[in-house]
Amino acid sequence: MVNPTIMSASEIVDQWGLNLALYGPPGVGKTKLISTAQDYEASAKLLIIDVEGGTRTIKDRTDISVTKPKTWKELQELYNWILKEGKNEYKTIALDTMTHAQTLCLSHVLGKKEKPEFQDFGRVGILMSKMIQGFVSLSKEDGINIIFSCHVRTDKDSQGTVYNISPDCYPKVGKALMSQVDTIGYYTKKRKGSKVNRVLQIDSAGAIKAKHRTTTKTIQELINPSFKDILEIN
Repeated sequence: MVNPTIMSASEIVDQWGLNLALYGPPGVGKTKLISTAQDYEASAKLLIIDVEGGTRTIKDRTDISVTKPKTWKELQELYNWILKEGKNEYKTIALDTMTHAQTLCLSHVLGKKEKPEFQDFGRVGILMSKMIQGFVSLSKEDGINIIFSCHVRTDKDSQGTVYNISPDCYPKVGKALMSQVDTIGYYTKKRKGSKVNRVLQIDSAGAIKAKHRTTTKTIQELINPSFKDILEIN
């Protein structure tokens, strides 16, 4: 009989990297926030998987590695390379954005078909969920920080009242993010007088879907955060 390895719960969490889903409207500064991971020893070296072209906003950062897969096949090949070699080179890996990555996956599933059917979205959900699970495993097993960025989805009822603010993903993909990722943060701009702050909300409130389950600290939001600030509340 092999004796099991037993440790305290605090030791387990300490071995994990951060896994974060960061969502918000285009232009709010998600990619720039991700880029600050390169500025701290605990999270550099950073690799951004630029599926959408967002790294144009950080073109001055010659110290950040970027790769741009254009098809689902290329994204899968990149993922397989990360599992074998890339995880030994990078401390933080960001997929920017999940919203666009799922469109690559849908194109792959459709093949030569012009219009998707219900089962096609189900297949996309399965493939994307497996990729999310794989990246999160890198966080928990290898201590790599993983970031998934997404656009925001806002739903209103017939009266125009917003009842849902969440990552803009197909239902099964969004469910996988909410269930598998430890931290879900809504990143937006808020005006206070003449000053505009960027706010990362990490606790659900009202219509906003967010969570942070790897800390005992009672923190609802971070004002003008860097990636270091996010790491420090874990």
